[in-house]
Amino acid sequence: MKIRLSLLSLCATFLLASILISSCTQTNTPPVPDNRSKVISSSTDIWIDVTGLSDSLYEFTVTGNSSLTVLTGFSSYQNGTIRVFWNRGSGDTGADTVFYRTTTSTTASAGYYVWAPAIRPTGSNPDGSFRLFETSAPASVGPSGLILSGATTRTAAISSPDSTNVDLILETYPQSGALPFLSLDAADVLIGTSTHKTIFADHDFLVTGGLANQHNSTDVSGTFSLQANTTTDFTGNNGESLVLVVRTSDNHYARVEIEPQPNGFLWGDTNAGSPTSKRYIDVFVVYQPTAAWGYVGRPPAFSKGLAKRVSVGSTIHQ
Repeated sequence: MKIRLSLLSLCATFLLASILISSCTQTNTPPVPDNRSKVISSSTDIWIDVTGLSDSLYEFTVTGNSSLTVLTGFSSYQNGTIRVFWNRGSGDTGADTVFYRTTTSTTASAGYYVWAPAIRPTGSNPDGSFRLFETSAPASVGPSGLILSGATTRTAAISSPDSTNVDLILETYPQSGALPFLSLDAADVLIGTSTHKTIFADHDFLVTGGLANQHNSTDVSGTFSLQANTTTDFTGNNGESLVLVVRTSDNHYARVEIEPQPNGFLWGDTNAGSPTSKRYIDVFVVYQPTAAWGYVGRPPAFSKGLAKRVSVGSTIHQ
């Protein structure tokens, strides 16, 4: 009987020692308080992608080894992904941590900013962009209309039955007085019976790197005071993207990036130098699927480029 007790005691001692050793070598990261998740940057990063997000509202904050390290903005540029940008405070030379969690309110908690993922639809071009041809090109060359509808965003000829769904049209517009004589219009500008009265934000921007590098910390819903329905700002020729923010007639927000062609211009030609050549643009789209949510991203104040805007109801096509 004494031998059994000694063996049991010895086994208990080994078990206790095993537990103590295990607790000292635990390598899993402890749970973050308040149901938050986190991503950790390198010592030099000033942005990081938060991936695997659902179609929900999220709030974000950042910490570093400076109290002056603060978030500066967001870009919803890929499905389920938000790119988070921040400024490092003086002396912040180490890894920074971005914390995030879901929320049901568009009003952020103290020290946080609210943002949401968006949809990045895929076009038929090899790089996933959508090609729009000017309206003077016959339908056999290619479509002039763009339908903004989330994952089913697509192009359509304005002479097709699908034209009733078109939101934007690339118009041949020689009245603009400057090359390339193009105008990107709301559908109702050219199709009088259209109910798709798409509105452009008050400014557009030339941005190096396109949608991924375009960001801000507030939603875009308050940037439509001019109620513009057209833009003719295609004069960029230095390889930057032109990014437009639009609101559809059913109150969805989207960003439309006109990507530069290999020669640096914002448009291409089917047969450059020929009087019969037709022009086109290639665009990427980010679309917010939740109506009235302006969380698609827009540039910070230092981005350059101001649109030539025409207000709804003006006689721009006389």
